Amino acid sequence: MKTKQNKKMGLVGFGLLMLLATNVKAATLAVDNNDPGCSDIVGTPYCTVQAAVTAALDDDTITIANGIYYENIIAPSKGLILIGEDRDNTILDGGLASGVLNFVSVTDENVDLQNLTVRNGSQASGGGLLLNTGTIDITNCTFRTNRASTATGAAIYLSSGDVAIADSLFTQNSALVSTGGVIVQLSGNLDIQNSEFTSNTAVNVAGIYKGGTGDTTITDSTFSNNTATGTGGAIYIADGNFMIENTTIDGNSANMGAGVIASGTSITISNSSITNNQATGNSVGGLYIIAGTLTIDGSDISDNQAASSVGGIYHATSDEMILSNSTVDNNQTSGSIGGVYHADGNTIITNTSITNNMAITSVGGFYQGGGTVTIEDSQIAYNSATGSVGGLYLAAIATISNTSIHNNTAAVIGGMYYANVSPLEMTNSSITQNYSAGAGGGLYLAGPGNIVNTTISGNRADDAGGGIVASANLLLRNVTIANNSADDDNSGVGSGGGIYIVAGTTTAQNSIVAQNTAFANADCMGTFTSEGYNLMQDTTGCTLAGSTTGMITGVDPDLEALAGNGATTFSHALTDTSPALDAGNPSGCLDAASILLTDDQRGFTRPLGSACDMGAYEYGCGNGAIDGSEACDDGNNTSGDGCSDTCANEVAPACGDGIIQVGESCDDSNITDGDGCSATCADESIAVTESSASNSSGGGCTLIGTTSASNAWFQVILLGMALVSLVTLRKKAI
Repeated sequence: MKTKQNKKMGLVGFGLLMLLATNVKAATLAVDNNDPGCSDIVGTPYCTVQAAVTAALDDDTITIANGIYYENIIAPSKGLILIGEDRDNTILDGGLASGVLNFVSVTDENVDLQNLTVRNGSQASGGGLLLNTGTIDITNCTFRTNRASTATGAAIYLSSGDVAIADSLFTQNSALVSTGGVIVQLSGNLDIQNSEFTSNTAVNVAGIYKGGTGDTTITDSTFSNNTATGTGGAIYIADGNFMIENTTIDGNSANMGAGVIASGTSITISNSSITNNQATGNSVGGLYIIAGTLTIDGSDISDNQAASSVGGIYHATSDEMILSNSTVDNNQTSGSIGGVYHADGNTIITNTSITNNMAITSVGGFYQGGGTVTIEDSQIAYNSATGSVGGLYLAAIATISNTSIHNNTAAVIGGMYYANVSPLEMTNSSITQNYSAGAGGGLYLAGPGNIVNTTISGNRADDAGGGIVASANLLLRNVTIANNSADDDNSGVGSGGGIYIVAGTTTAQNSIVAQNTAFANADCMGTFTSEGYNLMQDTTGCTLAGSTTGMITGVDPDLEALAGNGATTFSHALTDTSPALDAGNPSGCLDAASILLTDDQRGFTRPLGSACDMGAYEYGCGNGAIDGSEACDDGNNTSGDGCSDTCANEVAPACGDGIIQVGESCDDSNITDGDGCSATCADESIAVTESSASNSSGGGCTLIGTTSASNAWFQVILLGMALVSLVTLRKKAI
């Protein structure tokens, strides 16, 4: 059993242990070279940072008052916390004589810098800060005009360990003969938040170079006007997971990879912009992915330039690429691909615009050499190539839906080139107003294709196939091919304004081929196999085969002008006199898998009549667009909501219109009280019943005479009960 004396001795021992622990905790040393009482011997405070560093133990804190400290500081075998008084006025200046901060150790050390400017350091590596191994934390600091004179890492060099940077500025640092205008980190994790990297220079990688293992995260930051004469303008990440969020990478330049170069497990870019970067002598202006999956969401890759290769995005491997809710715009190259290049693998593009990109030798907009591509709810538009293809070059298996491919131009193929042994699957889309100086203004199919609920219109080719050139099997279902032209330059060469069938079997059902022009064979050239229920205005030069059931020839389909018609893709509405109305297969219009179509190109219900209409557009009340003599169309066939079931304007819904609307319990076509339905469309019979019930005492007892006395006595009883409760509570309180 413990005695009281033993307990007392135990408490004393615990107190001694606590005292010892307090005595060995990290100390805080002060530096102030403006203090008349400063002394590097006494240290009250120290006059130089070096004196405090020499006196400090590992992990001590050194506070530094405002002033300029011309020093080249060496901290052997220790990590420290250095805290300045004011970032702009607490300045460590190396005088370009040597490095500013040198942490010389073969063991891990922790370096923490706050509220400092580190400038004019110059040595082989790490002119501003050199650490062999350990961790670096930098908060609210400026690194300016530091140099790596013969090796790497002008501002910071770390061989191994983690780096965390927040709220800091890195500017005018330079790696004179090698890599890393700002940071060289050979391995470890890198985290950068709310910081700016601007006007740094290097032979290779003017901004950040991180090699080896470890993840990189950059958020809420800016990389601008950094310049490398070799590879890598702003950022080069060699391995690990790499994430950029809410960050701007703008106006950087390099011989190759002016914006970002990355190779790793996964690269994610969200809500960021990579813009105005320029590869001056070789390849890739914007984003160069050597390896790793690439995900871009809510971001802008625009106005980047390359002297050769790719202007916007270059994804060199078969790793997956996902583009969503983003813009790839106005990227240019004197070489092969203006907008996006993906070598192989799986690509998913959703709600993304690839527009106004330009290439000299090959493809203006998007290129993929193999794998699979899915494009939905997107647009490929206004891209151009002096060479091969203006908009899309797909040698991959492709599925395209709810997408507009328009106003692309090229010397050979305007809108899209497809070459794969598997069929192109295109639905609810449009290929419009593209131009080719050769053959295939809109679409050139070197592989098979299934096209459903799609409009191909206004495309032009100086040679053959204004709308489509088909060199493989092609299935058309509920497709409109109209207003395309071949021989657009009037050279006397050009056939098949709508469709030019070179090889394979072209099969169509419920489709329209009309109003196309050419030097010869305006609508069609080749063998056209009908599954029935097609309209072809001009059959000259076209060999019709297959079913003649429901086939209409020699007739103008009466199409409205090309327009959005309530969708993001373009279509031709039918007039109310069009022979294509209700002229589709009475058994139902089918998709490529022979499943009944329930909507048209725009996603509105079909059929709306006795049968679906021919072509991509379904005419009629309830399709969401004002057709013919309709006064309105709200996308349904319901009366009483302002637009009737015959698409006539109605009086705005209101009490007294005879229709019970939401919030009304009745509507007797008037606004008179006392007739069972009140002037506010409330059921008056309910009010009467409730009033009668409130005058009944219930329980089979009928009260006769006035109830005022009873009510008064009841109120007295309640008051008495309240007083009793109050007295009881007061007694308890006392």
